[in-house]
Amino acid sequence: MTREYGAVTREILDELLSALGKNRVLSDHDGMEPYSWDETGKNFAVLPEVVVKPGNTEDVRAVMRIAQKHRIPVTASAARSGVAGGAIPLRRGIVLTTEKMNRILEVDPVNRTATVEPGVITNDLCKVAAEKGYLYAGSPMSTFTSTVGGNVATNAGGAKGIRYGSTRAHVLGLEVVLPGGDVLSLGGKIRKGTWGYDLKDLVVGSEGTLGIVTKIVVNLEPMPGRTADLLVPFRTIGEAVAATSKILALGVSLLSCEYLDQPSVLLTSRYVKYVYPFQDEAEAFLLIQVEGKDEETLERDCDKVGNLCYDEGAIEVFVADNRSDSADIWSVRQNYAEALRVKDPYFVSGDVLVPLS
Repeated sequence: MTREYGAVTREILDELLSALGKNRVLSDHDGMEPYSWDETGKNFAVLPEVVVKPGNTEDVRAVMRIAQKHRIPVTASAARSGVAGGAIPLRRGIVLTTEKMNRILEVDPVNRTATVEPGVITNDLCKVAAEKGYLYAGSPMSTFTSTVGGNVATNAGGAKGIRYGSTRAHVLGLEVVLPGGDVLSLGGKIRKGTWGYDLKDLVVGSEGTLGIVTKIVVNLEPMPGRTADLLVPFRTIGEAVAATSKILALGVSLLSCEYLDQPSVLLTSRYVKYVYPFQDEAEAFLLIQVEGKDEETLERDCDKVGNLCYDEGAIEVFVADNRSDSADIWSVRQNYAEALRVKDPYFVSGDVLVPLS
């Protein structure tokens, strides 16, 4: 039987070494093992034949040309924090990690954009944008571990998705290296396109199957006004879901409205060493972030949300008094996946989406 793809031979390995240098190519088992799995779980691990770490677009082009010539499959990888298995090299071959392409190339205040390489950690972009007075709103819950390129690959969404949408809504332009090594430039520092197919949006969410993203232009938002975080425990899941539907229709300015179930809270609270109030009796929690243009508006809207939650059966409504309290209550939501992986590295995880109804 003819093999569908070629194997990485000594000659091909030498070509990769010549193109990238010995410090950018891994072929030993221990070095490659971390690239054999992602947050989907170790039970799906597949060891690649070689791992390459390009440092720029030209390096990526060289790798893709070699792979194309010898019919070697290429799997894109970065932080491997995804839960969809997109970074697992099912056909072995080459894992191309963009972790070395980690520069924030520009923050443009005139066009309100940032241009970054795919290996930039999401939180690093958020911090740089904040220092310039802007918000990068496309950050997922894995903001401290995920990369911007990984967010693009999976069209990741986070806690602020209810207000700002998922990653696709924030990507204005992409540089993509195609399988044969050609470079495609899509979009740019513009927010309107009235011509033909939007190939940029097609690449977002394609998990590296259409090409390797090497540069990303993202939209930056104005910083939100004053905010407050509310933690609301409910005795039943049904009460929390009913409250969510009514909160969304309340007409207040929400940045986040996150649902957490009791098993997730109990597991993660032990991991982060922070206990939610009523976590032993509440089946569900809502974590709500409200925005107000000034203190008076914020207080009024928090009261609206809190009173509605009480009407829907909330045990209590807790308002974070300071940044430390906010960080603590959000840490339970942000660290669930990591807590789960510590408990069981082979647990099968994933994102599940259901309508409120």
